[in-house]
Amino acid sequence: MLQDRSEESFSQAIDRVEAYCAQEGFSRVTVPVNLANAPVDAWLLEKGYRVSRLAVRMLFGEMEYSVKTGVELSRWVM
Repeated sequence: MLQDRSEESFSQAIDRVEAYCAQEGFSRVTVPVNLANAPVDAWLLEKGYRVSRLAVRMLFGEMEYSVKTGVELSRWVM
């Protein structure tokens, strides 16, 4: 978990994950990202990651959605 949301700390964390995966012989690294955590998505694309799957959240009417702690139920059917 990152305490500060800087590109530098995020990049260091991803570098460590990639190094661990390479050490263990994994061929891929998958990073799930919620776009509410922007600009993480842009940072990953700049590092050479690509989008492989998208999830869509549907809201009723003019409801405002904000990320909350706890269990995410809006995508449970996926």
